[in-house]
Amino acid sequence: MDVLNRTTKELRTSQNEPEYPESEWIHGPDLSAVAGHDSRYWVITGDSVTLATGDELAAIEAEVLAEAKAAKMAAIDAKSAQILTRGIEIEPGIWLSTTLAASQNLQDIWIGYQSSMPVFPVSLSTLSGGSYTVANITAFAAIMSAFGAHKRGTLESGQALRAQVLACTTLAQVEAIVDERT
Repeated sequence: MDVLNRTTKELRTSQNEPEYPESEWIHGPDLSAVAGHDSRYWVITGDSVTLATGDELAAIEAEVLAEAKAAKMAAIDAKSAQILTRGIEIEPGIWLSTTLAASQNLQDIWIGYQSSMPVFPVSLSTLSGGSYTVANITAFAAIMSAFGAHKRGTLESGQALRAQVLACTTLAQVEAIVDERT
């Protein structure tokens, strides 16, 4: 026979009833009133299973919306991190690493330059496993400008998507937001 957990709403089919205490499980639950609905909308009262209505439904829908928003924003943040660390193309076919370590290296070079320490020429890692030589501050400034634009653009587009998610008032609106950044 089927059993339904009173707390988690987990349904187990074709179970040996004596293994499931009635204090925790409903034996042979009638789920006809909730068929086709997500179990989070089910309300269990005694051995009866019904759909949430009124204040119960509003509270559940608010929780579902909050969870969907949090998941969507986490996905946006993950994609931003992926884009930020995938590298930047500084010349046709030459991609520099933009990992955290590579970004720190660029900052260190800039600090060295500002401290009047001789740093040029300097070699930077490429995504292909090779290196790219930066001859002077002019070339380095172009790289830093490209890196800064890449970072700002990625973060600003992620922030804009997050703002759209936060403004949503329905689950359908959250689900309609698609992160098309590449």
